[in-house]
Amino acid sequence: MSHDDRPHNDLIEAHSQAPTLVGTPVSEKSLSFMDDSDARVLVPVDSTQKVNAFEHTREVYAEDDRVGSPVPLDVDIIDVPYSSNECYTTDYYLDGETPRQVVLYPLDYEKCKLIYLQVVSCVVMFTIFGMNDQTTGSLMPLLTKHYQVSELSVSYIFIMQVLGYTISALVNGKVHKMVGRRGVFLGSGALFIVFIGILSLKPYFPIYCFCFFPIGLGIGLMDSTANVLFGNFVKSKNEIMGIVHGTYGVASIVTPLVATHYDETNWNKIFYLPLAASIIGTLMSFVAFRHESGAKYNYLVEKSSLQNLQTDLGETGVGSTTTEDDDMFNGNDSISNLIRQPIIILYASYVFFYQGTQAAVGTWLFTYLLKVKDGAPKQMSWIISGFWGGLTLGRFALGPITSRCFKNEYTANKAYGVVSILSFCGMFLLSFFPFTYKFFAIIFAIFTGGAGFGLAALFPNVNVVMMEILPEKYQVESVGISISLGISGTAVIPWVCGLFVHHLGYSILPFLYVVSILGLQGIWLLYPKMIKTSKAKEVF
Repeated sequence: MSHDDRPHNDLIEAHSQAPTLVGTPVSEKSLSFMDDSDARVLVPVDSTQKVNAFEHTREVYAEDDRVGSPVPLDVDIIDVPYSSNECYTTDYYLDGETPRQVVLYPLDYEKCKLIYLQVVSCVVMFTIFGMNDQTTGSLMPLLTKHYQVSELSVSYIFIMQVLGYTISALVNGKVHKMVGRRGVFLGSGALFIVFIGILSLKPYFPIYCFCFFPIGLGIGLMDSTANVLFGNFVKSKNEIMGIVHGTYGVASIVTPLVATHYDETNWNKIFYLPLAASIIGTLMSFVAFRHESGAKYNYLVEKSSLQNLQTDLGETGVGSTTTEDDDMFNGNDSISNLIRQPIIILYASYVFFYQGTQAAVGTWLFTYLLKVKDGAPKQMSWIISGFWGGLTLGRFALGPITSRCFKNEYTANKAYGVVSILSFCGMFLLSFFPFTYKFFAIIFAIFTGGAGFGLAALFPNVNVVMMEILPEKYQVESVGISISLGISGTAVIPWVCGLFVHHLGYSILPFLYVVSILGLQGIWLLYPKMIKTSKAKEVF
């Protein structure tokens, strides 16, 4: 709609009082909403100059009565021509008084080949995650001997890493607004290069422990950023997320095997592998995410918010000031507000039980097999490998199955959860039979692999579901907070299992696994009951 067609001159005059950042009166600019067919610059309006557009027009919102104060949607939108090159288009975002060019492209690998490079760079980075998570446990005997410290002292490494992960949740949103996805990947890569490099030099033990804080910070930032990216892909998001997370599983399997080739004199050389991956991944990220600036992040968030308002107008009509999706957070993206929301509580709780169950199997099952089943270490290690092998196979295989055989990711996770429950129940029932009969050991190994296979797709799928429900402006902060809170399950649930084992013996362990996986499935079934937004109705 042009300026001449607008019936409400008082609205235009009110807007013209706002500070102008591009040299022409606001009254001469188009005030229509932005969509994918045209190009607009987003210019923040002075928060002191407000007009309640609900009383005037269906097409412009200058103030949002839902929260009683201006929201980031207070923008003038002015026409700027696109420039186009293959799959890329350019637009401009006014950051203060400085116009920032943003390069736009579809998150579709069939239309934009840059997506391939982004996926490959994430695959390389996720190998670092897997190696990092397994290195400390694999080197435990060598670390205690080299540094002359107890296993309890070595456990401080895990505390430092969880602390770094937690801090990442507090700063993730701010980092994205400042430097964008590009800055996250390059900054995290720099942290990996510097501090993994220090680890490879056999530093003093306090320095060795501290290095895992910035490494955990980098992993937390990159992990949540990558999950948000994959969740917003146009095509094959399940398959791609399965491949990337499957790479983590491969690295987790390979690292303990590699560690057996080192001794007290050269154990530090194991860090050469993640160091090389850090250098390669960072260089690839420099190219793959070169367009993902802070200005682009802010541009996309505001564009998404405007489009949501446009949709709301069409659905709710003039004068309606509340939409279910935005009301979920009451327009408040502060951490204190986010952690009180049902969607975040459910997300964090699901991650808590998922990570905790997985960690409890990795921590206690091998010892259970040795002490209760009197198994030979070599044979029992194959059973543990079966769990991680099933997890890795599931990560690669279940993505295509989810896309082809299920209505949506929510339905798929209900089915995969049942597979895990049945597998853990099978392990529990077989715990009553001795392994003196090889048949029972083989069946137990099959159930263990089935448990890992069923768990494989749960985490990737919950991320896809959350990206479909969450408004874009809240995605980065919500994912970071939920995962950082949920990651505590890797410490809490194994500790609870250890507490029961100490008082009741190792025989109780398979039953505890069943309880944990039932808790995971119960939380998943609560999603439709506790999340009642318009987007959620389409997802469940």
